[in-house]
Amino acid sequence: MKTVIERVMRTYGLMVSLTEAQDQEARERLEAFLTNKTGSDHELAVQGLQFLRGGLSIKRRTISRINSAAKQSLVEESG
Repeated sequence: MKTVIERVMRTYGLMVSLTEAQDQEARERLEAFLTNKTGSDHELAVQGLQFLRGGLSIKRRTISRINSAAKQSLVEESG
């Protein structure tokens, strides 16, 4: 479980700047959330990250724009 928590916190830390106190509070909430959950480490990490992010999800339109920009960049590089 500790490796899952570390993985989630490392990823979450890339998305959000946290103070030490906020980091500790997020760890505690995450640990309580993941207690008694079952699944692979990957599944638990995804669930934990979704939990910490709460309503901060990326809209599908944004993802589509990111994908379009990436495809355009690849076309320009190969052209």
